[in-house]
Amino acid sequence: MERLEERGLTVGDVLQVLRHGMVYEPGLPGKSAAQFRYAIQARAPGSGLREVRVVVGLGASATALKIVTVMWADEPMGSS
Repeated sequence: MERLEERGLTVGDVLQVLRHGMVYEPGLPGKSAAQFRYAIQARAPGSGLREVRVVVGLGASATALKIVTVMWADEPMGSS
């Protein structure tokens, strides 16, 4: 929620990215062998012409999804 506020984005923007975004890079390993992180990106209503990246973590359960962070796609992955 802090990242959304910092970047002027909304929960609706995140949902738009999750519904219509694309994964352009292979998943990164998570904290255990059964976990992976994926960066999904797309334009969202509050983003103007910039793309939004939502980093999600997937666990061993196919129904578990955790939003790790939300950022502008043109920001480096390590920025907070």
